Amino acid sequence: MSPENAALAQAESHKAAGNEAFKAQRWNDAIEEYSRAIEAAPDVAAYHANRAAAQLQLRRYAAALCDAQAAVALDPEYARGHHRAGKAALALGKLSEAQASFERTLALDPQAAVRDDMTSVVVMAGCLEAAPQELAAGNAAKALSSANRGLERAPGCHALHEVKVKALLMLNRSSEAVAAARELEDGGDLNVLALRAEALYQAGNMAFSQRLLEDAMRRDPDASLIARALKRLRQQLSAKEAGNEAFKNGQWQAACEHYTRGIDLDPGLQSSFMATLKCNRAAALGKLGKHLACVEDCDAVLELEADNVKALLRRSAAKIALNDTQGAVRDAEAAYQIRSDDPGTRQAVQDAKKAHKLASRVDYYKLLDISQDATDADVKKAYRKQALKWHPDKACTVDASDEAKAEAERMFKLVGEANAVLSDASKRRKYDAGYSLEEIETGVDSTGGHPFGHSHGFGGGGFPFGGGFDEEEMFAAFMQQQGGFGRRQQRRWQ
Repeated sequence: MSPENAALAQAESHKAAGNEAFKAQRWNDAIEEYSRAIEAAPDVAAYHANRAAAQLQLRRYAAALCDAQAAVALDPEYARGHHRAGKAALALGKLSEAQASFERTLALDPQAAVRDDMTSVVVMAGCLEAAPQELAAGNAAKALSSANRGLERAPGCHALHEVKVKALLMLNRSSEAVAAARELEDGGDLNVLALRAEALYQAGNMAFSQRLLEDAMRRDPDASLIARALKRLRQQLSAKEAGNEAFKNGQWQAACEHYTRGIDLDPGLQSSFMATLKCNRAAALGKLGKHLACVEDCDAVLELEADNVKALLRRSAAKIALNDTQGAVRDAEAAYQIRSDDPGTRQAVQDAKKAHKLASRVDYYKLLDISQDATDADVKKAYRKQALKWHPDKACTVDASDEAKAEAERMFKLVGEANAVLSDASKRRKYDAGYSLEEIETGVDSTGGHPFGHSHGFGGGGFPFGGGFDEEEMFAAFMQQQGGFGRRQQRRWQ
């Protein structure tokens, strides 16, 4: 056998192995076998066309086009080679080339199944025209729709991929934009690097974004747009680091200013990095006692990251300070649902519930108009004053409305409760520890526990205010002020 025939036989053997691998969808193996066939017999068009088919399966459209063009260069009458060249050109968005290849295929083989491909060329032409126009007009959703429609037919079309990434960024769908940007061929194109960096930046991946921008600057030190983007990113990272350092040193105001500087560099940025800056600033604002501003920052963070536990806990603490204890409990419980294994979230729930319980209680000290360090004598004096003030016969005139009488009776009862608790050392200690009147009376907290170890009722002969209420003493003082108010009123209390 001549060397030429031996080489051809070897090439046919590799082609057969490639065909078997292709049928088994082992595309890489098929390409390897077809490549060996081409090495053995480089002038056989079918080997190049077969490798083009395998390249198409792996979405290597540029390589497929190269192989298909090599096939038709070797055999201009090879219809299948023209068809595969058309498919590769269509996938890359090279519509004029695709159209010419499909027309040549039909001319050589009128039965070739290329009519759907030719329809795709027309559809693609419309998408390539509409997508950039919609993007330029600010219609991001329509631009994305046109780009996606085109990419179904031309998945390797660079222009449509760019439109898709930019539209996703306009729609603040940064994670999808990052994935779409990976589909862009680099090829040393600075615009591709810049677009990938922008997608990573908006997704909050500042480190990788910085790396790409620095790579772009090395390729072209005069790229002004990339230089400005890199400068902004470095300033933002610097602001965050300076804020963290100031916070660590207890310099709350300085930390707040650094974080604000980082936020103001791109206030419209919706990313995890921006969420971090605002969450950190919320912590500094809380330390400064600026609780309303802290809540506003946490609101912004949670719009970006609904499961941000730090933001939920910081907002809960701020709401306690703002007396929104119900909201504080909701935030703390939401944080606990996300991270139940964190002792911090469990403690936050306890703190918020305690604050809510305290806010829901009657403030006996405020009711008697005394401070928490008032002496027993102060309590007794304050009680007499408030009891006389709210006694129904003194607080209400003869023609007072039912509502006024009911309010006086309610306040009179509360004054008695306050005296009963604050004049008893044991009950007062429990009240100061945060227990409610019901818990003091029963010894059972709202969750069914026993805060005192056993039940402690008020006693006092069945009178609801307990033993600290001296009705005769109070009434005598009242009658003295009234100058003998009358027998009818006296009989009312006998």
